[in-house]
Amino acid sequence: MNVTPRTNIDGAHQQGVFVKAGARLSSSKSLFAYKRFYLVSAIAVAFVAYDWIPNGSSLGLIKQKLVSSFTAFSYLPSGFQFVMISSLIISLYFLATSGSFYARFAYNCFIKPFFHKKRSGIDSNEHQERLEEFYAGQADIYDVTRRRLLRGRSTMLKLCAAQLRQVYPCSFTPVYKGDRFGLQEEHPHSPPLSPTFLSNAGKRFAWIDVGGGTGENIERMNSFFPISNFERVYLVDITPSLCEIARERFARLGWTNVKVLCLDAANFEIPAEDGDDLDIALITMSYSLTMIETFYPIIDRLAQVLAPSGIFGVSDFYVSAKRSADPTRQLSWLMRWFWAIWFDQDNVYLSPGRREYLEHKFKTIKTLNSLNTFIKPFVKIPFYVWVGAQKGILNVIHFSRITKSSYRLFFGR
Repeated sequence: MNVTPRTNIDGAHQQGVFVKAGARLSSSKSLFAYKRFYLVSAIAVAFVAYDWIPNGSSLGLIKQKLVSSFTAFSYLPSGFQFVMISSLIISLYFLATSGSFYARFAYNCFIKPFFHKKRSGIDSNEHQERLEEFYAGQADIYDVTRRRLLRGRSTMLKLCAAQLRQVYPCSFTPVYKGDRFGLQEEHPHSPPLSPTFLSNAGKRFAWIDVGGGTGENIERMNSFFPISNFERVYLVDITPSLCEIARERFARLGWTNVKVLCLDAANFEIPAEDGDDLDIALITMSYSLTMIETFYPIIDRLAQVLAPSGIFGVSDFYVSAKRSADPTRQLSWLMRWFWAIWFDQDNVYLSPGRREYLEHKFKTIKTLNSLNTFIKPFVKIPFYVWVGAQKGILNVIHFSRITKSSYRLFFGR
């Protein structure tokens, strides 16, 4: 009887993780993690006692000077005064701390474009200049400001990793934590393996992340399919400022098998020094398909370079066509109209033809359509996760549509 060994990892109680009844998995926090709550509480207590401060005291004199400086403000009820001043202080505190990132994000996305003449060309040079103008002022805060906006990336990477491990060998290197192993060296595969697994055991394989930006996806993937298993990882992006952040990231991580190529994905070629026996086992596009001006040649080119047993993963925004055969993809006319116009202002094109052409060129393995509640409960941005492969191959599993309930069950949100 063969028994699959358990991974030697620390238990939940050793990591400070707890689960409440009916709640999601979360980590315990120190009391010092709630600094903003303490600040707001202190302001609230001060203004609740506003009318109780004696006029003859030091605080009373300060209160009289403040009130006399704003005559109209002094006629407002103390409740309105409390709300207005508290809101002002909280806003200033937020902008002075973590909010400064989002202020820069809002300026570069919604204000700056109106003060610069937009380039109207569609060739590679003008497309690169247009993107560089957009990202140059926010490249260093890209990862922080996009984590809540660009949902589904980790889900797409997990699904791709699961498919890859059925076809290509994957081993996890030891991770030390104290005196214990975080992960064992040979991570067991979940049966059944694909028939092509043994034939790919000795092959050199690579990953192309198209429009990879700052390289955060590659760093995330290391937890699901360690980067050391790839002979090469190519980050292909046309924006110089984002590529520079990616180079700094990989230099810090010490990943010498990762190359950052600042070029148009339609012109991608495997570097001659890497040899011609390299399988492109994985191609991913994370919120980049909708930003490409002419997407047909890029998808055609990627279909040529993807190995017969390779996997293609995409996560991106979308709007559905007026009529769709997939009921989970269908959006109302207001959602289709609003989000297409909104994102068009930043040269992000949500036309359904992009996704349809992708599904035309490749076989769909798994797909998910969902809404990102970016600002609850009003702002809900449609996004999708798609995993596919070359058409005509036999080693991929059958088509599977992921329901929202199974998505929350396996991926937690």
